[in-house]
Amino acid sequence: MKEFLVNIVKRFDVGQNAAQFAAICFGTNTKDHFFLKEHPTKQSVIDAINAFKPGQRGSTFTGKGLERIRNEYFKAANGGGRPSVTKVIIVLTDGVSSDTPIPIANKLKSEKVYIFGVGVGNGINLNEISKIASGPDYVNLVDDFFGSQNYCGAKDCREDLY
Repeated sequence: MKEFLVNIVKRFDVGQNAAQFAAICFGTNTKDHFFLKEHPTKQSVIDAINAFKPGQRGSTFTGKGLERIRNEYFKAANGGGRPSVTKVIIVLTDGVSSDTPIPIANKLKSEKVYIFGVGVGNGINLNEISKIASGPDYVNLVDDFFGSQNYCGAKDCREDLY
């Protein structure tokens, strides 16, 4: 998973006036890894990703994670106060959500947030990830994280979003 995320970061210019990245894990409890404003260089984002520690195992609460992103990660105080920039969320999941993520995903999409859905393994709910994503071109299914190295869906993570 880390290599997949690092490969996405490498595609972008990173900085205060360029792309910014944040990371959150959402299981039974959400775990904030870092907010948008915390890593102003590409290398610092990569280092932060590589420093991820395994999270608590538990159920998958995709809706809870998306709600936290909307309410906290996109706040100006956390680096999300740039209204003119394109906002993108990449949801990586290997399961089925234990809550209802589709209403919050729809709310985010109505606010012009692009959502990519990457389903990993054979335990995912294709219907759910398809409804979370911004459309069929934003969904990608892979057998494992090694198969996801170069994908965010039929649309490239960087291209065609502007």
